[in-house]
Amino acid sequence: MSACTVSVIIATYNTAAYLEECLDSVFGQTLRGMEVVLIDDGSTDDTQSIIQRYKQKHDNLVTRYQENQGVGPARNYGITLANGEYMVFMDPDDKYPCEDCLERLYLATKEHDVLICGGNVLTNNNGVVGSGYRAGEGDVLHSQNQIIDVKNYFYLYGHTRFLFQTELIKGNDIRFASYRRYEDQVFTVKALGMAGAFYELDYSIYEYRVNYKQVKINADLCMEILRGFRDTLKVIFKYDLRRMFEKNYDSFVRQYMPYIRQYAFCGNEEFDKVVQEVNEVVEHTGWRGKDGLITQKRMLEYRDKAAATKEKLDEVFGSEKTVILYGAGANTKKLISCYKHRMKNVAGIAVSKANGTAFEMEGFAVKEIEGYDSYKTSALVLITPGGRMKDEIIKTLAEKQFVNYEWIDMRFFCADMG
Repeated sequence: MSACTVSVIIATYNTAAYLEECLDSVFGQTLRGMEVVLIDDGSTDDTQSIIQRYKQKHDNLVTRYQENQGVGPARNYGITLANGEYMVFMDPDDKYPCEDCLERLYLATKEHDVLICGGNVLTNNNGVVGSGYRAGEGDVLHSQNQIIDVKNYFYLYGHTRFLFQTELIKGNDIRFASYRRYEDQVFTVKALGMAGAFYELDYSIYEYRVNYKQVKINADLCMEILRGFRDTLKVIFKYDLRRMFEKNYDSFVRQYMPYIRQYAFCGNEEFDKVVQEVNEVVEHTGWRGKDGLITQKRMLEYRDKAAATKEKLDEVFGSEKTVILYGAGANTKKLISCYKHRMKNVAGIAVSKANGTAFEMEGFAVKEIEGYDSYKTSALVLITPGGRMKDEIIKTLAEKQFVNYEWIDMRFFCADMG
């Protein structure tokens, strides 16, 4: 066994505001014999001075600086430097919620003789901690504290929740894609596919900071997302992970269709080529999502629905009627980022539960829906979350006797609409 138990690989770029909290949580772990491999991907903030302070205190901190290349290449650089028997990945604005996170993962991996072990993820939204992933949520058998056959697993994200055997990663040349978005899915799926099984530990081992910084998805970024999706599909099919395909294909298409529809089948030959490659991968296997292939007809339908969504929002924010935005998540953040200059009629943001914590989002007060009782008959409540949450919100508003509410399907909304 290697003298080093676990290598914690951190790729950082201009996250000095959070880096110290992150590193304190790493160096405060009870696991002995670990190393921390920190790659500064060309930061221009105070990152380097923070690194130098920590290097003076910790002789198990390995650091390298590189010109900015993106998080994928930075993590890959960290992999080449890792000496641990196992490795984990940490983002510099996140942290470990408990002192024994790595020790729990390490002991479970050794006890159950597996190549990969995964734990639970917490979310931190302005200091409000919630559940991001709980053991069994990504498995058709809802397994907890037991070994999962990867064929039954479908959660496509969360590479930071896993402890990987280093030989598995290095020996099979498993690396992150060089894309700046959708770069980690190929890595995660290939590692899981190669391992065939992993242990699902029901213990919170990672805390993810929910940053609702709106990223402008332009043509270049959309192309990288599309390529990353294509490459991920290839790996999914290579390891015959049909459940993973069935649980993720349609949701990906729906999530990114508002962006793809701006560039595909519009005379952009490169986009059309990659879209066709995605379709060919799906057709080759014979698997189908419920919504089918990404076709020109679907693109035209999305363009029409996106235009109708924009028309509706222009009408709402161009009127004098008081508006309440329901939901304090990414959808509302995205809506505000595009329409804030026209939201003079917005009274605030409503949530079902604020856990007693008052906060603001982009200058708007966030309160529990009861705080807007005086607007029950006069305001229009715009609901931004989708899925089951949308249904629960509609039920809540009906029970509390709000008269006017409407759901905005944010799948047909993108950053160029405001």
